[in-house]
Amino acid sequence: MLIKRRFIIALIITITILILSNKFWLDFKPMIVDFDIFGKGICNIEVQLNKKNNDKFQKIKTQFTSINLDKDSHIKLSIEKSRFPKRFRIIFNNINSPIEVKNITLKNGKYKLDNIKYFKVNTGKLSFNKNSILIYPPPLGNSVILTYNKKLNIRTSIAFDFKIFIVILVLTYLLAFKLTDYAADFKTVQNQSRIEIVFLSIFFIFLFVPISHINQDEISKNENRTLAKWSSLIKEGGVINYNFGKDYNNWFNDRFCLRQFLLDIHTKIIFKFTGKAEKGMLDKNGFLYKDEEFNYSYSGSVNEKYYLELIKFDKYLKEHNIELYVLLVPTKITIYPAQNNILINNNYVQNIDRDIKKLNEEYNLHIINPLNEIQEGAKRNYMFFRTENHWTHDGAFIGYKALMKEINKNHKDIYTLQENDFNYSENNLVNADWEKTFKYGLTSGYMNLSEKYKKELHKKTKYRYYTHKESNLLKVNITDIPFHKTKSYYYPKGADYRVILLGTSQNESMSEFIPYTFKNVLRLRTNSVKNISIPESWKIMKYHENEILDYKPNIIIFCIPYNEIPTLIDLFKIE
Repeated sequence: MLIKRRFIIALIITITILILSNKFWLDFKPMIVDFDIFGKGICNIEVQLNKKNNDKFQKIKTQFTSINLDKDSHIKLSIEKSRFPKRFRIIFNNINSPIEVKNITLKNGKYKLDNIKYFKVNTGKLSFNKNSILIYPPPLGNSVILTYNKKLNIRTSIAFDFKIFIVILVLTYLLAFKLTDYAADFKTVQNQSRIEIVFLSIFFIFLFVPISHINQDEISKNENRTLAKWSSLIKEGGVINYNFGKDYNNWFNDRFCLRQFLLDIHTKIIFKFTGKAEKGMLDKNGFLYKDEEFNYSYSGSVNEKYYLELIKFDKYLKEHNIELYVLLVPTKITIYPAQNNILINNNYVQNIDRDIKKLNEEYNLHIINPLNEIQEGAKRNYMFFRTENHWTHDGAFIGYKALMKEINKNHKDIYTLQENDFNYSENNLVNADWEKTFKYGLTSGYMNLSEKYKKELHKKTKYRYYTHKESNLLKVNITDIPFHKTKSYYYPKGADYRVILLGTSQNESMSEFIPYTFKNVLRLRTNSVKNISIPESWKIMKYHENEILDYKPNIIIFCIPYNEIPTLIDLFKIE
């Protein structure tokens, strides 16, 4: 009877381990997507398979490629880890002429999307010709999202690895049986109490808790950073990775189960008593700062290489009849100095202002530094969010007016928006990034604050938000694919110019004003772009030169935060 009980317990443990380790003995094959495409020129294509049956496409597996339609007419992509996709779409970028798509199949032709009437596009014109889908370029921008609005009933092919299965089965069963046997002997032979046996079992079970669920995300939204990536012991070509131990430690520390729970407890205790947290601090006025905001210094001059690159960029654009206006964004700490007796070197503020004036005078540049206006505005309204580094709508509007004052010197026909052009609302949450959604500030996530503490911080402040009174007339086309992140705007009542709003996330609040000033605006994001790393994000000519020239703008507005000025040294880097 005792042997039978041990057998049943060991069997239950074995079955549980087999289920948890299925990825080792079940090989889920990539989902193969094929289709024919006809047209002209080079087209960038991204295929997305969504895990859920909805229009949000937030749980996607994706594959990107580029094709020269003058030479090739067939696409075949392998999408990894897409086990049970429910929805399908294709993003076509750089469409300058009509394209024809047909014979769309999944799983090596076994699953056909032959009912083409279920296909829809987000913009542009779509028509059908027998079994073909004809896509026409949209009037604004050159990106089209083709979505199949019907649930997929398909699963990836699975290969069963019998050898690995048998190894795991035998070893697990033997180990489980031995453990149950040991536990029984521990009671009868060692004469230990059942409480000690239970305690010992729970202790060993807890050893497995950190590895019970390894986080597979590439980016931590809460911390706003890229998590450590897996690095194998044996690299390509049979090279041994001698840093495997360190790499594995970094990978595990970023991804083990309950990590965020433990961080929240630690942060809450430290924050409560010191005002400091991981990677930052909270001053007595309720402003959060990253540690890096205290480390930034500036000792430049007009002869620094990054300024020479900016001069070179301005000259290059003038050769193509494009005017460049550079709008500087002060850092939050220059407007709201920390109040916890932390000394910072603010000389760089005066040095930047000194050098900008010299550059404008000596090289005929248009660099706008609205520091004084924003410092004055801070006496009345919030210029920056308490819980992240972006400027508010109030702060961005002051920057906008300083920018337009400079533009109007050469273009008196362009109308500068006034306060009475907007409706206003208030909210204690932050809305200052690409998604345009209200949420907790990024710095509070970067510092690993708990949800409860974030909520308390955001209760203390209300920010003013601007909405143009004719926002219903604005047409927007959004593209977010590898190497290409843009928002194209068309406002029929704007000045008849083509404008590129170039730069980082500080432009998101500027997007409440610039698109209503000009008829055609392309918001060209340079950071947080898929497949472009942070060190690469300021290599603008490497990744965006063709995009800029193809758009043929009259004006480029280049928005640069103070702390990003030295990164201009990468403007023309192509390696």
